Amino acid sequence: MNSVATNSSIDNAIKIKLFAQRIISFLVLPILYSFYWISVYLVRRHTIPQIKQLRRHFKHIRQQSSEPLLICPNHLTYVDSIILIIAIGSFLDYWRNFYSFAWNFPKTTHMKTNLFYQVICYIGKCVFINLDSPREQHNQPMHIAKYLLSKGEYLMLFPEGHRGHNGLVDTNNFTYGVGKLINEFKPLKLLCVYLRGSSQQTASNYPNKYDSFYCQLNLVDLPPQDAKNSALRNIRNNAKYIIQQLHHMEQEYFTNNNMPFPNKSLNLSTSSHEI
Repeated sequence: MNSVATNSSIDNAIKIKLFAQRIISFLVLPILYSFYWISVYLVRRHTIPQIKQLRRHFKHIRQQSSEPLLICPNHLTYVDSIILIIAIGSFLDYWRNFYSFAWNFPKTTHMKTNLFYQVICYIGKCVFINLDSPREQHNQPMHIAKYLLSKGEYLMLFPEGHRGHNGLVDTNNFTYGVGKLINEFKPLKLLCVYLRGSSQQTASNYPNKYDSFYCQLNLVDLPPQDAKNSALRNIRNNAKYIIQQLHHMEQEYFTNNNMPFPNKSLNLSTSSHEI
C-alpha cells in the first residue's frame, strides 16, 4: 500500500491514541451497535427495505480485495453515518471484520457542547476536525486519514463537506479533501453511496420519524489522473468526479420513484478545502 507521508506526518503519540481508540471501540461494539439499532428501529421507527441486499453487496465489495475502502455518501442529516452503518453491516459483520466499521471525520462544532455526543463519536471511530486549530495542524486530519488507510481501515467521508441544504447533492459548493486523499493514496477502492429518507425534503438534524430509507451502493473506478495537470487541478477533478457520481445516483433515485428532478444547474465549483 501507498503510505506516502503517513509515517512521517503524524507522531507516535497520535498513532498510540488511534490504536487505543480502536481497541476501546472494538470492546464496546456490542453496546454501540445496540444503541445504533435501538435508535434507528425502536426510537425513530425507521425501515431499510433492501437491507439484506445492501449487506450482501457490501460483503461482496469487502471480499473483492484487501485494499482499503473510501466510502463517500451524500449528506442530508447528522445521523447519515449511523443509518449507513446499520444498512450495510450487521453486528457480526463488524465484529468479525472491524476494519470495515468505517472511521468518520466530523467537525467539532457539531458536538463540542454535548459530552454524550462526544463519547458516542469517540467509540464510533470518529476523528474530530477542529476548524479553529492552528494553521500548522490543518493538514493533520488528512495525514491521519492516510495513516488509517495504510493500516487497511475503511473511511467514511462526506465529499460535500456539509449537508445539502436544499435536499440535493450540492454540486456548486463542495470540499477538496476527498479529492486530495484520492490523489495522494493508492491503491484504494471508492464506494459512492446515495442515502435518503422517504419524506426528506431538505437538510435536517435528523430524518423524519417513520422514514423508510433508500440506499444505493456504487463501487466506482478511481478518476483518471492526467500527468500534465497540476496536483491542485487533479485534486479538484477528483472531487468533481465524486460529486458527479452522487449527482447521477440522485437523479436515478428521483427517476426510479417517478419524481421530477428539481431544476438545478450542474455548475461544479468549490468553496472549501477542508477534509
